[in-house]
Amino acid sequence: MSHALGKRSSGPQPRLMLVTSDRFCHSVVSEVLLHHGFPPAHHNTSVHAMIAGVSDDSADLVLIDETVGDMTPFEAVRMLRASGQAQKPPKTVLLASQATRSTVEMAREAGFDALVAKPVSPTPLLRTLRALTVEPYRA
Repeated sequence: MSHALGKRSSGPQPRLMLVTSDRFCHSVVSEVLLHHGFPPAHHNTSVHAMIAGVSDDSADLVLIDETVGDMTPFEAVRMLRASGQAQKPPKTVLLASQATRSTVEMAREAGFDALVAKPVSPTPLLRTLRALTVEPYRA
């Protein structure tokens, strides 16, 4: 299940960042992205590393897992948006184990552009990424 909370954009191939401390989530998401033609995602395990990575405009889209350890994903997105470090703030996607209405609303209020339910499967993840970015290199 996925919920796109924003609009489709166009432009060059997106630069992706995955923020998770969950090795299984990292493995699954990375495999799906690579198998479907997206470039490898830069991986961070902390919000502070994510913000540092975004500050140099190295990511167009950030996938934030709910298991990021140093704060909640909602606090992480608020901090990212408030930092003002990126010239163009990246799109953000919450990877959440519960896609309830309250989780979707909390994600929207925090500033997420979309939510993808876990366990992550290819179709919802790819649908969400395509809604927020350009098409991958190959179909």
